[in-house]
Amino acid sequence: MNALPGDQSTLAIIVPEAEALVGPFREVHDPAAQAGIPAHVTVLFPFRHPSRIDQGQLETLATLFAAHPSFGFQLAQLQFFPGVMWLRPDPTAPFKALTQAITEVFPDAQPYGGIYDEVLPHLTVADGLSADALSAVEARFRAAAAGVLPLHGFAREVALFTREGTAWSQVLSFPLGRAPERSADLRS
Repeated sequence: MNALPGDQSTLAIIVPEAEALVGPFREVHDPAAQAGIPAHVTVLFPFRHPSRIDQGQLETLATLFAAHPSFGFQLAQLQFFPGVMWLRPDPTAPFKALTQAITEVFPDAQPYGGIYDEVLPHLTVADGLSADALSAVEARFRAAAAGVLPLHGFAREVALFTREGTAWSQVLSFPLGRAPERSADLRS
């Protein structure tokens, strides 16, 4: 396989169920949306330089993700980092398990370059705003979200995006394993 295009990569779960609500906010207030990444929860950023991702590593990722079941989650709780407004997925454990599994296999690929003690799964709504701007966006978002939240999502696959210049493109997706079947009614 030839090297993947680009100068950076990330692994993310796309959340199309959130796009109608968060898309208009992200288009204006999230550089990742402006660069081509749809509503998502990041699993690992940065992953590796695309030129360092070979066929064997792609196969390793496919096997790793297939070992993790697909899962449902909801987005209901609005939270903040400095300059960032985001929705918290619940539960967070499946997202964290995926990140941990990747970093165990690829220890050089630490979330956000290892600069944070704890990595919190999140779906960014707005990023890079001043406190005043964030407050104004929050008020508009809360009005738009009234009666819409919680959103229910389902993680079926992990997408690999690469960035070339300022634009991100999805180059592959890796299916998650199937969720265990629910047991039939077990009446005695």
